[in-house]
Amino acid sequence: MPEVRGPKEISLTPENEYRRLFEDSRDAIYIGTTAGRILDINPAGVRLFCYGSKEEMLSLDIATDLYWNPEDRKAAHIAFMSQGFIEDLEIELRTKTGQRLRVRETASAILGSSGEILGFRGILRDITEQRRLEEQLRQSQKMEAIGRLAEGVAHDFNNLLTAINGYSELILVQIDEDSPLRTGVSEIRRAGKRAAELTRRLLTLSRHQAFSPRRLDLNRIVTEMERLLRRVLGENVILRTTVDPDLHPVFADQGQIEQIILNLAINARDSLDHGGQLNLTTTNATRSSNPDMRFVQLTVSDTGKGMPEEARSHIFEPFFTTKDQGHNTGLGLAIVYSIVQQYGGHIEVESNAGAGTSFNLFFPQADPLATDSEPTTFRQSPSIPRGTETILLVEDDDSVRELVGRILKLQGYRVLAAQNARTALELSGELNDGLDLLLTDVVMPDTCGPALAEKLGKRFRNLRVLFMSGYADSNDGVRLLSQQRAAFLQKPFSPEVLAHKVRELLDDEVRQPSL
Repeated sequence: MPEVRGPKEISLTPENEYRRLFEDSRDAIYIGTTAGRILDINPAGVRLFCYGSKEEMLSLDIATDLYWNPEDRKAAHIAFMSQGFIEDLEIELRTKTGQRLRVRETASAILGSSGEILGFRGILRDITEQRRLEEQLRQSQKMEAIGRLAEGVAHDFNNLLTAINGYSELILVQIDEDSPLRTGVSEIRRAGKRAAELTRRLLTLSRHQAFSPRRLDLNRIVTEMERLLRRVLGENVILRTTVDPDLHPVFADQGQIEQIILNLAINARDSLDHGGQLNLTTTNATRSSNPDMRFVQLTVSDTGKGMPEEARSHIFEPFFTTKDQGHNTGLGLAIVYSIVQQYGGHIEVESNAGAGTSFNLFFPQADPLATDSEPTTFRQSPSIPRGTETILLVEDDDSVRELVGRILKLQGYRVLAAQNARTALELSGELNDGLDLLLTDVVMPDTCGPALAEKLGKRFRNLRVLFMSGYADSNDGVRLLSQQRAAFLQKPFSPEVLAHKVRELLDDEVRQPSL
């Protein structure tokens, strides 16, 4: 056991002890003149400002060499001269390497025998990392708030679009090919589809878009995004797209592919400070590391300032950024990497300082049996599935309820429609011949769709459940689909999609009772 030495055995030489406190402090401690020169600074201060020695710092002008904004030095000097001290003042300083520091300063004046201010002594605590983490938290909270707002807007807007798009398709079924009304109704349907696309892009930006992989044509996505990208890039950046006319399809979620392109475009824009060019190119490709597999290559390249090798090795790390503090969250490239990896793809980055950057993304070609990206319309489909089963429809939006009920009745189903869960339970109590399918909205004023499904599932043993929602948080879909006999339908949907989904669920003999 080490010997415990009493206080009397410790040699207390005030000058040495205070010097050791000065030298060993983890915070920067300095002594300066009223003229803005450093008289003394401890090793922590030398390290903080990235200088090689204390002597190198003694020749600096504090206002111009250390303050990021010289005007802040004037404000601090005025505070010193008026009250003789400053406490917990946050200021921005500059290191020798040009990096920006955020520090908290507490200092007091050194007074002469007559009370005049001779200089200052103070402590600087580096809070750069603390403020960076706080900014990331604020960004995360802001994105969460945007996501919640987008979800709320999407819920109402998707209900409207479900009615607009659905009724326009039903009307097209009843109008003759040569009718003068057909052109107008077709334009309504086309505008409704564009509105649905805009809503989906809003949810992509807020990272709350539902995940729905399918067979996609990258050429079409790149072409459709040109207008949006030109707005994002600004007038001083030239956008050029080169697409392979024989490009193979990929199997992916369109919203995620758009998010990849948008994130890479924004990243390129930030490197094109004084203008330049952004190129989007698609082609079929192979990789030497996997020659037996066929890929579709998407290249996003710019003529910007590029990046050094050290930065390239970190660019896909979450929260890593080469931009100024507060400029972005450092998540854009991490999201790109995550999405590409999710599809079994790869990313190659080519960049050198001052020579631009190229991101080469490789996506596996789609299986020939993958679902096509563009479903057929209600009118075009040669055989819309029909049935005679009993369906309980629960939807609080009147227009959506009327539309869905009409579609199902046209297909031969017996439909009981309810505005809320209470009415749905009352209607189900009158059924003596069974209930085959519950088609219900997820979010309703009096209760949620899953809770209603659980109650009805206890009474109707073979009940199938199809949830529908205008919210686009994929967590809802994953949670609901985890129930073995439940399926999920994202609004807005077409009459053809609804008819096929209902028939598919009713015909699925694999699903076992689980509610």
